[in-house]
Amino acid sequence: MFSCLCFLWVVCVVTVADPCAGGGGSGPYSQCAGSDVLCRNNGVCKKDVRGSYICECPEGYSGKLCQIVGIPRKCVLRCQNEGVCQIKNGKTTCACPDGFSGRRCNDEDIALRCSYFDCYNGGQCNVLEEVPICICTKGFTGRRCQDINYCEDYICYNSGTCRIENGGPTCVCPKQFKGKQCELIL
Repeated sequence: MFSCLCFLWVVCVVTVADPCAGGGGSGPYSQCAGSDVLCRNNGVCKKDVRGSYICECPEGYSGKLCQIVGIPRKCVLRCQNEGVCQIKNGKTTCACPDGFSGRRCNDEDIALRCSYFDCYNGGQCNVLEEVPICICTKGFTGRRCQDINYCEDYICYNSGTCRIENGGPTCVCPKQFKGKQCELIL
């Protein structure tokens, strides 16, 4: 047997062992057994996954105890990453696109970062320290493997460094060397 506060402040008796399991009483008020949660306006008492009691509000009501008449008319959340603001069960939420989650779609799924980061010429995308990078195939270089790597097979002798100048490879030689490939001693 369970006692609850009903409409017009009259005490009523409901014969349900766990009012939450059986719908939470009758009338416009529903109190959760063993708690001070009193759902209003025909809200239904429910247990959430943590075992806490919550009120599930009927259409037209919102709030922790279903005490707010009406639902928000305007979506006020500023959703990020092309998320769409919507009203669900009287609450504003963001519907997030693939790869994003969180209250405002501001949490990014790191594994999906490569899905919008193109690598060219057979390069493969990888995420390094939360930043997408391209691992280029032989013969290509650049952030997205977009450039031909003329220096890959070009030899600079005597610790010279290959650079691309005027569309082709050239060697920058240490002070004591010269020549097209730093092959001559000064």
